[in-house]
Amino acid sequence: MTPLLSIEGLTIRAGARPLISDLALTVEPGQRLGLIGESGSGKSLTALAAIGLLPRGLAAGGSVRLSGTDVLPAGDRVLSRLRGAVAATVFQEPLTALDPLMRVGRQVGEVVRRQAGRDGRRIEVGREVRGLLEQVALEEPDRIASAFPHQISGGQRQRVAIAMALACRPQLLIADEPTTALDVTTQAAVLKLLDGLVRDRGMALLFISHDLPVVAGVVDDVVVMRQGRTVESGPVARVFGAPEADYTRDLVAAARAFDAGIEAAA
Repeated sequence: MTPLLSIEGLTIRAGARPLISDLALTVEPGQRLGLIGESGSGKSLTALAAIGLLPRGLAAGGSVRLSGTDVLPAGDRVLSRLRGAVAATVFQEPLTALDPLMRVGRQVGEVVRRQAGRDGRRIEVGREVRGLLEQVALEEPDRIASAFPHQISGGQRQRVAIAMALACRPQLLIADEPTTALDVTTQAAVLKLLDGLVRDRGMALLFISHDLPVVAGVVDDVVVMRQGRTVESGPVARVFGAPEADYTRDLVAAARAFDAGIEAAA
């Protein structure tokens, strides 16, 4: 079976400065893979490379394949066919990912129309949009649909972003720090939502975060990155329970110390 995402020997440079070096990872259909590491380790850059959205000025080498197609040399026509149908992305800050001048319902509707056109389906867009907003557990979907992004909360905006990703009917959902900008209660609700949607739809998941407890709750396998390189990978229970790399041990120890501090202060 062809992997949904296969990265081999990925190297990204900004001039002479290496940002990612010889990175390799694979996401199989239905697999849940976590990508963790400190800020600046190359996690989000990896996500951008996976969907062909690397910023201009960066030089990339190696292979990044979505459903067998290498996206690094691909043009816009090929990439537009892969984005959404194979992989869809939920970014860290939905306020910047959403168009501030367009009502929420129209933004979701644009994705619905494009996907229906690809599939050759005739649809009632308003009904589809409402259904998607309901799927992501947004109360008052009609009010949300008529609002601009700045008129709804951060948690609601992130649910809208998830609804837009779901509208593409992707095989792989890439979630890049999707809860970092949210409060703890909203974060838990969004994580529960993602977990259920991925399970119910049979999607694969690439979940990117620096928060180890969050990652441990939603993935089965994990890749640990540091300064653009893989330092350890394997089943999440083994990597977090008995880490082999010094860097991973430090991350686990820091996470445990933080949790202990929170409990002591409660």
